[in-house]
Amino acid sequence: MFLRLFTLLILLISKTAMAGYSWVLYPSHAVEASNMEELRKIWPSINSNTELNSLLRTLSSYNTFDKVRATLQGNEIQIAVEQAYTIERISVHSTTREFKKNILTLMHIYRNQVDSAETRKRIKEDALRYLNTIGFLKATVTITSHPINQRKTKLIVSVDEDYPCLVRDLQFGFKVPKGISFPMTVGSVCNSQELESALRNLKEALALEGYNQHRILPPEIRFDPPSNSALIYIPGKIGKKITSRVRSNLSNTPFIRAILGDELHTLDNSITDPNTMSSEIIKKFKDAGYQDVKSSEAMKSKPSKNEIMYTFDVTPGPEYKIIEVQIEGLTAIGLDKALETMGLHQSFGNSPLLTEQNIRRSLDSLSSLYSDLGYWDAKVYYPKIKKNPINQEAKLKFVSTEGKRRVLEGVLVRGNRALSETDIRDMLNAEQQDALTYKSIVYFQQNLERAYRDIGYLYTKIKIDLLQNRRFRDIQTRVSITIDEGPRVKIGKIEIKGLIKTNRYVVERELKFSEGDWYSPSDIDDSRQALIDLGLFSSLTISATDSSDFSKEELVIPYTVSVREAKPGQVSFGPGWSLQDGGRFSVDSSYNNIEGTGRQAFLNASYSEEVSKEPIDNRRLLGYNLGLGYIEPYILNIPANGILTLSQSAEANDKQWELSKSIQATLSHSYWLSSKKLKTELFTLYKITQEEAAADVSTLLNTDEIQIRELGLRSIWDTRNNVGWPTEGAVISAETSWADLILGGDTKYFHWIAKSSNYFQLAKSLVFATRTALESFTNVIRSGSNLNILPSSERIQSGGPESNRGFKQGALGPIVRYTDIEGVTQEIKIGGSQSLSLTLELRLKMSESFGMTIFLDNSNTFLTPTETSLFTQALNRSSLSNAELLDNFSYDFSDLLYDPSLIWKDHYSSYGLSASYLTPLGSINISYGFPFDRCPSQRECSAPRGNQQYKKLRGGQLQINVGTNF
Repeated sequence: MFLRLFTLLILLISKTAMAGYSWVLYPSHAVEASNMEELRKIWPSINSNTELNSLLRTLSSYNTFDKVRATLQGNEIQIAVEQAYTIERISVHSTTREFKKNILTLMHIYRNQVDSAETRKRIKEDALRYLNTIGFLKATVTITSHPINQRKTKLIVSVDEDYPCLVRDLQFGFKVPKGISFPMTVGSVCNSQELESALRNLKEALALEGYNQHRILPPEIRFDPPSNSALIYIPGKIGKKITSRVRSNLSNTPFIRAILGDELHTLDNSITDPNTMSSEIIKKFKDAGYQDVKSSEAMKSKPSKNEIMYTFDVTPGPEYKIIEVQIEGLTAIGLDKALETMGLHQSFGNSPLLTEQNIRRSLDSLSSLYSDLGYWDAKVYYPKIKKNPINQEAKLKFVSTEGKRRVLEGVLVRGNRALSETDIRDMLNAEQQDALTYKSIVYFQQNLERAYRDIGYLYTKIKIDLLQNRRFRDIQTRVSITIDEGPRVKIGKIEIKGLIKTNRYVVERELKFSEGDWYSPSDIDDSRQALIDLGLFSSLTISATDSSDFSKEELVIPYTVSVREAKPGQVSFGPGWSLQDGGRFSVDSSYNNIEGTGRQAFLNASYSEEVSKEPIDNRRLLGYNLGLGYIEPYILNIPANGILTLSQSAEANDKQWELSKSIQATLSHSYWLSSKKLKTELFTLYKITQEEAAADVSTLLNTDEIQIRELGLRSIWDTRNNVGWPTEGAVISAETSWADLILGGDTKYFHWIAKSSNYFQLAKSLVFATRTALESFTNVIRSGSNLNILPSSERIQSGGPESNRGFKQGALGPIVRYTDIEGVTQEIKIGGSQSLSLTLELRLKMSESFGMTIFLDNSNTFLTPTETSLFTQALNRSSLSNAELLDNFSYDFSDLLYDPSLIWKDHYSSYGLSASYLTPLGSINISYGFPFDRCPSQRECSAPRGNQQYKKLRGGQLQINVGTNF
């Protein structure tokens, strides 16, 4: 036995009576001192059998003891107790991982409880209740106990879930109306939770159809153990269907009603009382401007056996429009300003409707304007309304009393130590004699409390008093701020829960706070975002541990990080087709948590037919891209990720093929500032590109095998509030790279890119977005070549879904025109070394997954004057006749500071409409764009770009882009 036996001998007990006896306690040598003191505390003076029984019950209730019994031996009463074990750990053995996690969560409350038969019974019941709820009605649970030491045990809960019960039949105590389906079907698992959800959906569907008198009772699950199946019976009644019909001379025709609906004549099916229906009808018409509306009493009919319809005939009366507004007592605000604020100003010849909603909104708006100007005591009264039914016009007369304006006389601060008085004054954001608004006081207090909370003062109390002097024309107001800072709080013990495969240190190294640090909400937010960006967890929370009691002003607050691990492996693939490329296929796979360390490996591959590209020597290219990567987090134990990427690709570009191999090593580090990420990357690239083209094109473009070795630095600052559909914030990125002959390549250059995307919310679903992108290659030198311009494989392309949607991919920029050996004039788009693109968008989100955008794109790419001269000289030396460089509209970026119109004069512009379908993996964007003109506005181009039918609807350019970033 692993139980320890304690025997307590109670001496000098009489056989005949218990009163008056003295009690002497002789502890056994096995009794621990702590248990002995525990017994002495509860030892009463025993004078009766009742008191003796009470003693035994008290001992039994103590967690320290498992069994207590008393026996009479001669003149002695012997009381024996058995020391109880407590449960230190509980583990669950199950073939299903999800069951194991959920049952372990249920077992949490049993830790440190007595390991008794009753406790094990409750554990078993809880586990079976969970399994039965999710449909495993034949599951069995066994519990075994293993001692850890003399006081602690470990319980092993073994679960045999067996096969799930399946629904063999569904029966209803009522007839389900046509058009309404029950979500659960025959063959489904007997899951009680899913059954409850299905019943809720059924009730909602019945209510929407007008069956609001239904009485559906709890379902019965009739389980048949031999077949491991169940019959589900749902008793109840659905009653009669209650519908309504509203008739007036404003009703839409059935055809228009089917397309646009008819909200004015439609009532919610959840309304079943005819009086409530009548009130709702009158309210709808009044809200639409029909203030003299009248409704008949409800006319009851029975279109069918199980349906009751109430019909209302409505006389709307005139639709009143507000043509004149007067406001008495208006001195501090002009009438036009007041009417504009109230929304009662006529716009474009349209007058606002006379509705209760418009009147209430106008009262609130004018009162708010007064408050913003410092008139706290201003009152605006409900207007007198004069209606003219003949002309359907209404005149309103408001009365306002403004009172005196409050201005700031000064600020008095007391009790501050952690924040300076100057910093506190600046938070008020008001100078002396400025108008003092109630809103500014509220915001000031919120900002001050937030400032203290950000540095660890969670219990700061702030009292603001306004000392007002009303003797002057304006109320001189002094703001008195009394601060009780309270104690500063530190972070306590940090507990991490939910880790199964991931090592604990992977989470710890992403935390921006540690035990003993001063409390900082920004550090907690940054930690949360850093953990999300690991991509290892499907959900996570960082919160104060449940035991924290903030009402006691605790100086140390423990925190719990709770995570749920995501599936480490991911594979996605999909076929596709585009007008330019033909058939396409791509596959992406990754494993995101190798050995639980956060290491990642990924593979992506894609191919395209490249059907729109010209063949070379009767050969066609199959475009492809193959990439393999590995990420080592915290390389060399520094907070930076090491990324190694290998890639190989083949791409057709106009009349040239580019076959390349590359390896890139990157050292990446992210800084977190109030949940906004600044990412910096240091990278090195080794790339080999084989350029292939027909003989004449190869001569013109000087095709060759290009080796590039490059060092670079990249930074990205992301403050967007949402990646899929941002409504505010920005993404700013900058990249510089340097390629040189001393690094082992055959090309030298300096390359930089600057991009900025900004988002401004204009209304709830309306966003204005801008994008600017500049890119430049300078100081180009080619080893072994007399043409020191950028290799064609590295040149910048312009046009297409990422830069200018009214033109085809890479259609813009300079071209080379020549006559081939057969006397045919040919053109080659060569790209440029300088590029600028601008985009303006007006975005409207129409649903959670769909948005429309009106866009204006502007872009071009070009060669510098030095490169133009070198390229022209090379063309003159070539064997091809009449080869010339055309449409190279170059300028210096610094010229834009003096003449911004160059963006319009030397660039191609387009406009159009795009639709975005938002998915968890990114957006699918379809756009249709039209050029403003086929040449820049102030230039004559030799090769007009875009569709020559661009002024017609069919002359636009269709673009499809998956995973667009902007």
